[in-house]
Amino acid sequence: MNLKKALAEIERLTKQNQALLEEQERNHRLIFELNAQLNEVLKQKETVKEKYTIERLRRFVPKTEVTNPVIINETESILKETKIRKPKSDHFSKFDFERHVVETRYEEPNESTCPTCGDDLVLASQKVRYVIESIPATLKVVKIIKKSCKCAHCNKTDNKLYYPVSNTLFPGSIVSHSFLSYVGYHKYELGIPFEHLSRHIKDTLEIDISKQNLANYMAKMATVLTPLYSHMKSDLLSNQAGVIHADETTLSISKRPDEDKERKKSYVYVYTSSYYDEQISIYDFHESRAIDRTAAWLKDYRGTIVCDDYAGYTKLKKDNPNINLQRCFAHVRRR
Repeated sequence: MNLKKALAEIERLTKQNQALLEEQERNHRLIFELNAQLNEVLKQKETVKEKYTIERLRRFVPKTEVTNPVIINETESILKETKIRKPKSDHFSKFDFERHVVETRYEEPNESTCPTCGDDLVLASQKVRYVIESIPATLKVVKIIKKSCKCAHCNKTDNKLYYPVSNTLFPGSIVSHSFLSYVGYHKYELGIPFEHLSRHIKDTLEIDISKQNLANYMAKMATVLTPLYSHMKSDLLSNQAGVIHADETTLSISKRPDEDKERKKSYVYVYTSSYYDEQISIYDFHESRAIDRTAAWLKDYRGTIVCDDYAGYTKLKKDNPNINLQRCFAHVRRR
């Protein structure tokens, strides 16, 4: 190839490279614009969701944070407030009852024939109304018979038995998966103490399951769920947004060992994912606030931690330069 052709080839490749760079820049600009549009849609979605949640909970939220006197007859008090403060409104006018109907009942007059002439009554009109009925949750006892089988011809020589392999997490126990979910939901979601839950189970089934046994069941379930808990931690460490929110609150423990009875506070930590990521919340309990013990699983994290002004996070960043700290703006305003 002579010099002229080489220069022409270089010029062609230069133009081709420039065209590729321009196309790449256009693609990057397009991706940036699409991300901005996606973020805007997510913000609008969250705004609508938050407005819906606020409106749904507004009836349960007091108008002020000032503690009101205890009201014995709450129903009468609420009715009086409603009568004075609010005009009559069309309740549930925007709720689609028809979509949730699972049963239709017909109410007919007591008379089927005309008392005057004796002719059969015919439909003149009908009025539709909707009611909400409660189906109480129940507990039941299931009898399980585990069968073992043998070969009538071969068993005399090989003495082999064939039996079903247990698929329960607690073989030999009276608890089932659904019962554990029932206890866990009422204890940790609804906040019902084990003492009250124990009495409810006794009233429902007439089975005396003590609060200590219920606590033991939850401890066993926590052990079973430990791999899932660890997997959630792993997912949070590798989240796409590269952001983890961290905070803690104090918790007083009523019973302590004698050597630790003077200390009054323990801590519950929460670590959550970013608004723009898959929602994960990790709760962790510690009797110490030492960051080496409470957040040891974050020592290899690469990303941003949104946190308060606790000095332990500074030490965490010092030990791992790949961690960026985003301090809480409320603490900034205080200073």
